[in-house]
Amino acid sequence: MVHPAADERLSDKFQVTVVLRLLLGQRRQLEQGELVDLEGTTRGRFKDWRGLTKALRSWIASGDSSKD
Repeated sequence: MVHPAADERLSDKFQVTVVLRLLLGQRRQLEQGELVDLEGTTRGRFKDWRGLTKALRSWIASGDSSKD
């Protein structure tokens, strides 16, 4: 059971499901990747781990997130 106070705290929140596609080299190093939403739309591409963070932050900041 959800308590009313918890319900109020969550009322301005939402969840986003992210599919992470990675292309790894033979030595398991990241070569490229993309963030995809549940509809299959690519939301960002990146070439390194820092780029993953940047792409994810950019997608979230855009406000163009599908709610689950």
